[in-house]
Amino acid sequence: MSRSVGVLRPIESRNGPRPQCRHKRLTTVEFMTAPLLVLSGPPGSGKTTVAALLADRFARTAHVLGDHFFRYIRSDWKDPSLPQAHEQNGHVIRISTRAAAGYAAAGYTTILDGIYGPWFLEDVQSAAGETNVHYIVLRADLDTSLARAAGRVRNDAGHQRDPEDLERMVRKMHADFDQLAQYEKYVVDTTRSTPEEVADTIVYRFEAGELLLP
Repeated sequence: MSRSVGVLRPIESRNGPRPQCRHKRLTTVEFMTAPLLVLSGPPGSGKTTVAALLADRFARTAHVLGDHFFRYIRSDWKDPSLPQAHEQNGHVIRISTRAAAGYAAAGYTTILDGIYGPWFLEDVQSAAGETNVHYIVLRADLDTSLARAAGRVRNDAGHQRDPEDLERMVRKMHADFDQLAQYEKYVVDTTRSTPEEVADTIVYRFEAGELLLP
């Protein structure tokens, strides 16, 4: 039996419909397995800020930071933005997803935030097992993403990052998420919305069943 959070009624705003109870935790009932919300997007899209807000919208939650799993690699770590890191990235994607799905199996509505591109969704769904996976891609325009990411002086392994490398990485990852074909329907634009407004939109679409992966 899965969690029921009740239907939220939309209200009108300049950013489109959003739920009325934007600052209240959603009412929940007991269940065996809770949903897993995978919050993806390029650097500077607002993932971690929005994920923390989403975690406050449910009565029993876990917020899993996927990027932290890269820090557990002590040797042979590769920059995740480089082509030669694809195998490593796949391992980390599966490991972090299994960890997040473990929280969901324990009854926590779980928000997993990190760079989980559509090219890794098969691995995500396989690692999640029987857990229902809801997918969200946050995306801002390139200038906004660069400005937001400018202060991030450490990479996923916690090491000092060169500013030029950072800009290169942001530009590359932004391009990777620019055109997502059938996955565009999971995109939420964060360029001009506040984190609270973005969280409102996600909750509304989650309740409407629009974010559930097939």
